[in-house]
Amino acid sequence: MRMFNRCLMVCGLLVGMTPAQAADVGLPAPITAPVAAFDWTGFYIGAHAGWRAGATGVSPSHTGLLPVTRAAGIFNMASGSATGGIHGGFNWQSGPSVIGLEADFSFADKSVYRRFTNGVAFDDFTTRTGSSGTLRARLGFASGPWLFYLTVGAGLQETTVRYTSEGGSVWRGSGWSLGPVVGGGIEYALTRNVMVRLDYLAGYYPEKTLVRNFVAGPLIDPASRISQSPVTHTVRIGVSYKFDWAGAPVVRAAY
Repeated sequence: MRMFNRCLMVCGLLVGMTPAQAADVGLPAPITAPVAAFDWTGFYIGAHAGWRAGATGVSPSHTGLLPVTRAAGIFNMASGSATGGIHGGFNWQSGPSVIGLEADFSFADKSVYRRFTNGVAFDDFTTRTGSSGTLRARLGFASGPWLFYLTVGAGLQETTVRYTSEGGSVWRGSGWSLGPVVGGGIEYALTRNVMVRLDYLAGYYPEKTLVRNFVAGPLIDPASRISQSPVTHTVRIGVSYKFDWAGAPVVRAAY
């Protein structure tokens, strides 16, 4: 019985030992399990949806030869609409730093109508802000499954303007504007291959002439034109799938 009690005391002491204490008495320290760390390196594709708000600066001008507009100078036509699309890119991680390149295309369709009148006659303008696409560099900081990043690049924005005069004449023009895009976002890795994101993009597009040379009957105003300069602000959520990259470690063991 006395020997049994001594064995129980020794077992109790060993169970309560720390790894360092166990090493002091010649016992092997327990081995900790490998700690998985998400690596952001690799190609990815995904989809996103959100809300795009902004304003389109409309600038009609003419020589006065034709009474085609009472709108003067530049006026803004604000709008907001849902948007959704696809994205894809590549990230490369070195330590906590992540650099990458991403392209996206978003679908949207929002028209805004505005009438100008002097109490007797009127002019109607309708602007439409359509689909858009961007190509951007990304620079981020990774902390485990989290990625915080800034992005800058170039974007294409589809725009359309329609002008209707009091006499019923209609002029319409459309095109794509190229301009800078900046923003930032946060991503979180749900699994080894699936990430979710929240991002913001701001696009600034220079003035682009969409309609030229108003014609009314036999008359033409060679200096007449209508230009647009959209500015957009977009907030989106999205999900991405990352393909495994052969040269990137998936698990970093910590002992």
